[in-house]
Amino acid sequence: MAALRSWQTDVAIIDDLNILPGVLDSNMETIPLLDDVFHVMMGKGHRLAGRDYVTLPDLKEERWIIDTASSTYTRMLTEACQGIGFDLQIMARCKGFEVSVARIRSHAGISILPGLRASHDLQDVQVRPLQPEIRRKISLAFRKGQGRSPALRAFVAACRHGKRPQPERGLRSFTSPHGDA
Repeated sequence: MAALRSWQTDVAIIDDLNILPGVLDSNMETIPLLDDVFHVMMGKGHRLAGRDYVTLPDLKEERWIIDTASSTYTRMLTEACQGIGFDLQIMARCKGFEVSVARIRSHAGISILPGLRASHDLQDVQVRPLQPEIRRKISLAFRKGQGRSPALRAFVAACRHGKRPQPERGLRSFTSPHGDA
């Protein structure tokens, strides 16, 4: 967001879990792109791999692999689990998705990651929906008044109509409140 405010970029891709209250000031506008639903990732053959979905209580005794790329996700997961009466048994904190997946693939633990991550070809990793859903809203942020820019409009159209993971993998498209989905 600092790069957007300082005119070093024209647009930022943001989500509602990482943008702290007050960061989006009155000089910024947003356009919603999609909802990203979190999924449980586990190694093939895991005891929960055959289920249609997994609940947080199902994960109470699991060892967790945490991707530390965003402290916000760790805090969100910790609070969700504590809210139903258990603490995460974190066995690894990894700096990157690839390292997390390698640990999951080797049956070192499980993780809950955004559906955008689950949309990749994850050989030897089982992905199951989490119920109830935990989701984040992904949006484009830009400076107020730039929404009519032909370049920004073209970029928004490309983002909305580009190739995306299929909805059954956990993504649901937003429609614009202005009717220009």
